[in-house]
Amino acid sequence: MTGRVELIDDALEVVERTVAAAESPRSPSWEPTPASRERFRALLPGVVAFRVHVRTRESVFKLSQDLDDERYARVRACAGAENPRLAELMDRS
Repeated sequence: MTGRVELIDDALEVVERTVAAAESPRSPSWEPTPASRERFRALLPGVVAFRVHVRTRESVFKLSQDLDDERYARVRACAGAENPRLAELMDRS
């Protein structure tokens, strides 16, 4: 991706929102506490929060071509068990 990067001043909010999103499937879901906020504040010197305003994006479709033959065969077999069409594409690469 290419785009304009915008620094976010409130890194603590970004960390808390990220943790909340990652933990949301759990039951009960995570709720911030004074102890967790103190722990996050201790981590903040190593955190840079930013947003990317995307202008362009490019995709790469990789089919494990760089693996040795044995590992490639295992990847292909595993992929093919769940997605036969993907296995067909791998056979052509």
